[in-house]
Amino acid sequence: MRTLLLIFSLLWASSTFGQIKYYPDSLAENANEVILKDDTWFKVENIKKSKLKRSYKTVILNSRAEEANQIRLFYNDFRKVKYAQVKTTDLIGRKKGSWSLSDFRDISTKGYSLASDSRVKYLEVIHNEYPYIIEVEYEIDYTGSLFYPTWIPQGEKQAVMNASLRIESAEADMFRYQSLNIEPKAESLGLSQIVEWEVKNLQAFEFERYSYRYADYTPVVYSAPNQFQMDGVQGDLSTWESFGQWINQLNSGRNDLLPEQLAAVKKLIPADASIEEKARIVYDYLQENSRYVSIQLGIGGWQPFTSSFVHEKKYGDCKALSFYTQSLLEAIDVPSFYTLINAGSNASRLSKDFPMNKFNHAILTVPTEQDTIWLECTSQTNPFGYLGMFTSDRDALMITPEGGKVIHTRRYKEEENVQATNIHVTIDDKGVGQVAVDRTYQGIEIENDRFNGANRLSEDKQRKWFVDEHEWGQMDLETLEVSAPTEAVVPTAQMKASLSIRNMANSSSNRLFFKPFTFTNISGFNMKPATRSVPMEIRYAFSQVDTIQVNFPEQYFIESASFDKKIDSEFGSYEIKMINDEGKLTFVRKCVINNGIYQPEEYAELRTFIRNIQKSDNKRLVMLNRT
Repeated sequence: MRTLLLIFSLLWASSTFGQIKYYPDSLAENANEVILKDDTWFKVENIKKSKLKRSYKTVILNSRAEEANQIRLFYNDFRKVKYAQVKTTDLIGRKKGSWSLSDFRDISTKGYSLASDSRVKYLEVIHNEYPYIIEVEYEIDYTGSLFYPTWIPQGEKQAVMNASLRIESAEADMFRYQSLNIEPKAESLGLSQIVEWEVKNLQAFEFERYSYRYADYTPVVYSAPNQFQMDGVQGDLSTWESFGQWINQLNSGRNDLLPEQLAAVKKLIPADASIEEKARIVYDYLQENSRYVSIQLGIGGWQPFTSSFVHEKKYGDCKALSFYTQSLLEAIDVPSFYTLINAGSNASRLSKDFPMNKFNHAILTVPTEQDTIWLECTSQTNPFGYLGMFTSDRDALMITPEGGKVIHTRRYKEEENVQATNIHVTIDDKGVGQVAVDRTYQGIEIENDRFNGANRLSEDKQRKWFVDEHEWGQMDLETLEVSAPTEAVVPTAQMKASLSIRNMANSSSNRLFFKPFTFTNISGFNMKPATRSVPMEIRYAFSQVDTIQVNFPEQYFIESASFDKKIDSEFGSYEIKMINDEGKLTFVRKCVINNGIYQPEEYAELRTFIRNIQKSDNKRLVMLNRT
């Protein structure tokens, strides 16, 4: 028995005290993963070829290290995975598993694309005992030189002991770089060019709400070529103008529409039509006669299909549909410009000072004497000229005959982004409310609660949408009407509903407690943290205008009500008035939230502003039964 105890003690001691001390305990604070070493080396051999090697070793502390056990190596016609090796060990150093490139799965990443040459070598390491170490090495060869690495040495909840980036080229001035929160460790420029960056002992961070930039949390290095080549087509990315000239090369000769193909469009155009009227007719024609299909093959990731192909097949990706629309407008003497943009409500912004290819979308720009019209050519439902949160209020690259020109897309102002609501509520003595809602959405507000897609749903799905998106209590929806957005640059749409809500007012003893602003508020703003370490960005300004009329049983009288409030701030404004007309109560509320980027030192004041609104929105009206 003593022998068994001794053996057990020795085994326990070896597993506990035999662990190698890889990092200081302080570094693992708030981390799910500690990167011990991560070295990236990128070499530009010439304008046609480059190579990337990466080797990293990381300690996976727990199962919350999201996707750390998944290795994805993307490749396509211009990017080939040459080598990969993965192994895992425990903290004592005992090898647990080993994999080579032949063990990776080969998966298409075309997603919603009809066709794409993009694929991924994928390996998932199954390891359920924590902590453990994973070591990864891989090598990738590039035969096109448009894309250079962006280096972000850590992600959320990752601590870093040591990480480095080295970029070198066989010739001088072949690449540029932009360093954020870090300076190069070493730089040399002679016959060749070498730049190195290194970070040490980076504490883990956690993303804060309303913050979209990695550079707010960690060092970031962007790199880009000066001269490049893709599929034999050479270009210059040293300026936005020269990059636009390369796009012009790709698009040259693609407008091959025949007179008979243009005839159907030309006959739709009145002789006295303005530029805006012509553009609207062409856009309607596009929406009725084409659909979006993503096809990304070879240089087709940057070059649109010919216009005749789109006309005949009636489909195309964003590049093809935008270029096709440009071709149609050209045929009726309306100037327009193919425009590259980084789309998405939280998309990173274009840097005016550092040209690089970060674009993921194309739209069309149509200048007029009065204004500029922006056309989202991939949508069959967007109102004419409407960009929405997908592409509004950001810099984009307009491709002119002279080359690329940075422009700014339309910003929808708070007076244009309006949700206006009229509500009539009748509450019985059991607290059940009969509610009639008439809500108008304007501007970007049509995207609230996914409303802009609701009109295209079936009746059953519309009703489900309403219940899912409006958390107003125990609802019984009676009627619902949803209109399509109007065909305007600043579109409007309407929703009408009648419903009953159980426990609309809470009954206690001889009192009813009712929250007037159940139907409209800004409770979605999460301002719980008392402090921030990074800027807070509110990207889209908006206004809420609400009129709420409430009827109670005649035996109920106001016992407690203090609702009138007014707040003016650089962050927005807020005003509530309560009108008591012989027992008929009307609440009028207007809330304006400005857009802006607010620094950490401004956060306390912004937080107070938002929380004061939320507190006021959460107030209860107390009604007393005096019978």
